[in-house]
Amino acid sequence: ENEQYKNKLKILSASNELPDVGVTWAAGFLEPYVKGNLFAPVDDLLSGPLEGKFIAGTTEAYAVEGKTYALPIELNISPIYYNKAIFAKYNLQPPTTYDEFLNVVKTLTDNGEVPIALGNKDRWTGSLWYMYLANRLGGDALEKAIQGTGKFDDPALINAATEVQKLVDMNAFNKGFNGLSNDEGKSEFMNEKAAMYLMGTWE
Repeated sequence: ENEQYKNKLKILSASNELPDVGVTWAAGFLEPYVKGNLFAPVDDLLSGPLEGKFIAGTTEAYAVEGKTYALPIELNISPIYYNKAIFAKYNLQPPTTYDEFLNVVKTLTDNGEVPIALGNKDRWTGSLWYMYLANRLGGDALEKAIQGTGKFDDPALINAATEVQKLVDMNAFNKGFNGLSNDEGKSEFMNEKAAMYLMGTWE
């Protein structure tokens, strides 16, 4: 499980017993390991046998100060999975616009259904909603804010946060979502107690 794995990496790094090869996450997660000289650069692979093998832009997320320390192992998207039976019960169609999505949420709550399963205890799951709204509303505004070339009070980022709050106020998510792990939130969807679930295709 993600958080247990991350904790184990911290413990192993403290005793200098990290494995030769392992799984990491991009950007901020790997930076402390790089700064502590615990991760080795893999640029020789990118200029050698793996040159041109990755989709443009995918390796940059694993670079720190011009050197690349990890490689992507898969390309994922994050769709919203939905329960066909619950949708059919209320004559709902998969939404093709955000306004249609909000109407689906409203119809479900009006009928006592939980629209969206979420376990946000570890925060990254809930951040998906914010990040994707930020991307759709502001293009690269969030990326620029993270890099320091933009600001987090960019109107598009404020709008994205406002939309997330709007979903919360609409009771779009299951009760107690901030106290549930991702697995617990996912079980709400898998057990047909919620109609939708946003997660990457790694699921």
